[in-house]
Amino acid sequence: MYTPSVSAKTLDSTKLSTNLDTFRMSKDALDQIIEYHADDSCLFDVGNRKAFLWGKAIVKYEGMEVKAAIIVLDFQTKQLYAKGRLNDSSGAYVDRPFFNDGERQTEADTMIYNFETKRGRTYGIAMKEGEGYILCNKVLRDDDKSIYSDLGKYTTCNDKTHPHFYLQSRNLKIVPEKKIIFGPSNLVIEGIPTPLYLPFGMFPTKKGQSSGLIPFEYGTSGFYGPYLRNMGYHFAISDYIDQSITGDAYFRGSWRLASNTRYVKRYNYNGNFNLEFAKYLNGEKEDLNYKQNITKTFRVVWRHTQDPKKHPGSNFSSNVDIQKNNAARLNSLNPSAIVSNEFGSSVTFSKTLIQNRLDLRMSALHRQNTSTHNFSMTLPNLTVSMQRITPFSQPDATGKYKWYKDFGVSYILEMENRIDTKDSVFFSGKPFEKFIPGFSVQSPITLKPNEGFKQGIVHSIPITLGSYKFLKQHFSLTPTVAYKEYWYFNTIEKQWNQQLKKVDTIYNNQFNRASDYSASVTVATQVFGTFLFNGGKIKAIRHNITPQVSFGYRPDYSSDKFGYYRTVQKDTTGATARYSIYEQAIKGSPLAGAEGRMNFSIINKLQAKVLKGKDTARKYQNVTWIENFAINGSYNFLADSQKLSKISVAAFTKLFNQININANATLNPYDKRIVNGREVYYDELLWNSNKRIGTWTNAGIQMNTGLRADMFKKKKSMDTTGKIKNDADKREFMQMISNPFAYVDFNSPWSVNANYSLQYTRANYKTIYAQTFTLSGDFNLTPKWKIGCSSGYDFYQKKIAYTQFDISRLLHCWALNFSWIPDGIRKSFTFSLKVNSSMLQSLKVDKKRNWFDQ
Repeated sequence: MYTPSVSAKTLDSTKLSTNLDTFRMSKDALDQIIEYHADDSCLFDVGNRKAFLWGKAIVKYEGMEVKAAIIVLDFQTKQLYAKGRLNDSSGAYVDRPFFNDGERQTEADTMIYNFETKRGRTYGIAMKEGEGYILCNKVLRDDDKSIYSDLGKYTTCNDKTHPHFYLQSRNLKIVPEKKIIFGPSNLVIEGIPTPLYLPFGMFPTKKGQSSGLIPFEYGTSGFYGPYLRNMGYHFAISDYIDQSITGDAYFRGSWRLASNTRYVKRYNYNGNFNLEFAKYLNGEKEDLNYKQNITKTFRVVWRHTQDPKKHPGSNFSSNVDIQKNNAARLNSLNPSAIVSNEFGSSVTFSKTLIQNRLDLRMSALHRQNTSTHNFSMTLPNLTVSMQRITPFSQPDATGKYKWYKDFGVSYILEMENRIDTKDSVFFSGKPFEKFIPGFSVQSPITLKPNEGFKQGIVHSIPITLGSYKFLKQHFSLTPTVAYKEYWYFNTIEKQWNQQLKKVDTIYNNQFNRASDYSASVTVATQVFGTFLFNGGKIKAIRHNITPQVSFGYRPDYSSDKFGYYRTVQKDTTGATARYSIYEQAIKGSPLAGAEGRMNFSIINKLQAKVLKGKDTARKYQNVTWIENFAINGSYNFLADSQKLSKISVAAFTKLFNQININANATLNPYDKRIVNGREVYYDELLWNSNKRIGTWTNAGIQMNTGLRADMFKKKKSMDTTGKIKNDADKREFMQMISNPFAYVDFNSPWSVNANYSLQYTRANYKTIYAQTFTLSGDFNLTPKWKIGCSSGYDFYQKKIAYTQFDISRLLHCWALNFSWIPDGIRKSFTFSLKVNSSMLQSLKVDKKRNWFDQ
């Protein structure tokens, strides 16, 4: 092996040598040093001013690198000639020339390059450009690094020897890092020319983002007529932000306009902001109720995530989804959004202050139900909490802790500004007229007095009065007191209207405060029981019981001395009722009725030591049979009636580490009778009258599981499959995150997800069982065919739930997908055959009938 370097100005004039480090040339020789390397040998023909390199030869010059089996350097013409060789055993052409100029890597059969003009010719070339590959018989390289070909093939198939498809053109030009321009071309699939010809074309290859038109769809809808959908333009604003504006136009007058903005800054934050408006005209203009069939939709979606390492101790995040008139159901392809009626939003900022002793949290919240049209908006919601301070936690001079070491106090401030109304009232803008000075809207809607924004502030000071151990420290006793103060800016007053024979509510807009205090003491312990077995598969069963009892006292704040409650006549008979002046307060208020309550709870956990494994590898392992089984209730000694509360039971466990089971039930211990056609519980225990512990008023059980084929495979300790290794993997991962429903994982042979829910409710001597079962999954029919299905059944309504079938075929560089929703409001099908590469998305065949085309 020979690895010197050649200086172009130091060639001696007469000798032929195989071991010269430098040699002198004429004044017009190259200025830069040529570095070379060869595994076999190097020969210099000084008379003809040539150098011959054999065996995996390498030449480097001005950042350019050439590798080949044979390289000839001609210093007189300042040209490089490179070619491969024939393999002695197989006869294959190997060690083909490889060219790398720092911007592009090119592989060819033969290569000629001029060092001075920086132009060259290449034969049998295969090079990567953007997401695709260019295959040419002959290529000319210009001094500005542009490439020209008289007959070229462009493909995104990585099988460069026999690509599955390609665009063949006789005129092709490559402008580095900008674009590929081609003349008349023909699409060839599996070596067979197709009838598809293009007069000319251009593919952008610029790295990073680029602006451009978004391809649109056309068709005809049975509801809205002919349409053009997803028309728009993509704006590459910067390396950190881009925006797409799209729209739909229906020839009968319906339309949709949407804006999608994405932004990301590595190690800082990332997110997207979507804004959408739409107007749908149902039916024909000749219909008498045509204008009443107009549906206007609106939707705002904002997702923002901050890197936790950017600002330790503070965080800002958002998850906003506000919509009007079922915008998600009309415009979304997300199955969960289609069947959901509940939507919520949150924008949150949190920060720790004063050496992490004070936590500040500000948020804006939103909840809406598109079925009931209930709408709730909280703006802002502020919480300031001080961590518990224990001033006596330090040990004394002897190093021992005293009983008062756990004495502690904390403070919590909660401030909320909220509106609870209907979505039509909120979107009219009327609630903001009082909230924003000078703001006014023209709307026929009249706000009710309680439909505006309501404010409330609560101060809470919980105090722990130490901690005590007794009975050989098996029991712990913790006394606490709590003080709470409410600040409100309006109260209510009720008066009997003698003329209208009804109760009028008067709203007083003035600052008012109320306070309450309470005290409690908690006793807790743990009991462990172990049952041992002599041999067998089960060696031991362990039962962990955690009982807890607390006693609490709170005075009767409906007493006249507090002034929080008043009396009003409620009917024409002169009967009266007590009411709270904070009845409509959003943060609660002091409660009526004295309370001397004993709360009790018992938490159970059951574990076992079970023999597992085979033959000599068998050993006992700990297995949890019941994760949590809890019983809760209370008894109020100062209540006038029904002192014992309802008993709630809840359980959770996991079977085989795969099946999650949640169960809950509520037991009412009192007897009941029918009054005016309704069940009424009265102050008589069912045990005294019927020797029964009570009536189960409701119960439920939910089971869900998910299975995948790879769960049954042995995991390798150094397995890196599925991990993000490069930028291409990262782009694929981000595309999957942004559009998970279009992603098909052929690496998983099969997967199954099942969910079963059973709810029992008993009221007015009627028993209702609501039972649903949903199942989704997919499997590889062959290594390249995948079939998926998602469906379910509602046993109570006796109908099939939302159902969708999917079929996918992996065609190497192509993808085939078929999706079918056989019934319901989303009844539709979609067939798509397209190239996987994003650069050739126009090469596709689509056939669809959308749900709005019925």
